[in-house]
Amino acid sequence: MLLRKSMLKILTIIFNLLFFQFSNFADNHLICLHVGEGNKLEFSVNGSHEMQLDHYLWQKTKESDYCAYIAGKGKIAIWEKDTDTRYFLKERRLILNMKNGFWELQGKSFPGKMEIVLLSSGKLSCNVYLPMKDYLKGVLNGEMGAWKKDALEALKAQAVASRSYYYFRKLENEIQMNPTISFQHYLYSNNYHEDINKAIDETENFILAYKGKPALTVYSADCGGYSASSREVWGNEDLSYLQSRWDGVDFKNEFCSEGKRHIWKANFSNLELRNLLRKQMAVEEDEWISDIRILERGTSGRVIQLLIKTNKRNFILTHEKIRTFFKTDSLPQGLNSRLFDIEFLEEGIVINGMGFGHGAGMCQCGALKMAKLGYNYQQILNFYFPGTKLMVLKKGG
Repeated sequence: MLLRKSMLKILTIIFNLLFFQFSNFADNHLICLHVGEGNKLEFSVNGSHEMQLDHYLWQKTKESDYCAYIAGKGKIAIWEKDTDTRYFLKERRLILNMKNGFWELQGKSFPGKMEIVLLSSGKLSCNVYLPMKDYLKGVLNGEMGAWKKDALEALKAQAVASRSYYYFRKLENEIQMNPTISFQHYLYSNNYHEDINKAIDETENFILAYKGKPALTVYSADCGGYSASSREVWGNEDLSYLQSRWDGVDFKNEFCSEGKRHIWKANFSNLELRNLLRKQMAVEEDEWISDIRILERGTSGRVIQLLIKTNKRNFILTHEKIRTFFKTDSLPQGLNSRLFDIEFLEEGIVINGMGFGHGAGMCQCGALKMAKLGYNYQQILNFYFPGTKLMVLKKGG
């Protein structure tokens, strides 16, 4: 038994050395994000740029609007709308490099290199390549851009968490990395707040690790006063550093109590509930909701199982599907959180809840308050991810 433990310890040390000492994961490392996909991709370019078209380099010094599309026989065509110039590529790949400025596609702006590839499925796929440091600037701006005053240490904690989360997902290869809230919200600016730059510079190449690997450093806007465990949110592995806990040092005042969306309410009429049932469950027109009942809560109080009872059958929703069932035009992501109670009225229901987001890991409102109270970023990260350790990635390309 002693020999086995010693061997495991040695193997862990070797893995750490191989991964962290000899990896290229550092803040000057280029990261890739998937931006869009389709039969055609329309984008605009603001600034000097050059486009690699097969062996031809197309250089432009002004703003231009383009459309990339499939031109038969598996070829990419690029159309510059301003001059009505078209180029038909022989290769299945188009590269755009910015000399200054940015490009925009599907409402998102980026300063880095664009790559459009013709996939075997017959669709065009667009990726952007950015240095990690530039990527983090956009993420901090998107995730915590409104919370800059007296929040430098919270921004540092967010920088470490976002960097760690990216590398965790990259190593796990679980999901497509993109610039939206489904991964990490990236929001480009040509003039980032000085504290965003400072937070990234002062935590350069730092990640949170657990047992020698990047930790799953998830976060949400407001945990509602009690964070959720990983199993409670996603129903998978119960991670020791992602457990339910009170968001404070005592049970009087939680750190996130001042959040704008800490307490919320959502009203649904009987007609709206019937429309939701048809939309989400694809039921017949003569089917309606007769009862909604909470079947199970997790340790943080979040709803884990919700019964939707109709006049014909029962549906049981679990985990994040509970939130998304209630998607409407006014609630495009569904319910703000799963920390809620249901109030029944004759004309419908009222859902009274707390928090915003899944609630696991770091509470951004709580981190902001901790920073204002004098906690440093290491203390903030230790509070929200107990048992993890700060590690430094190798500097290099």
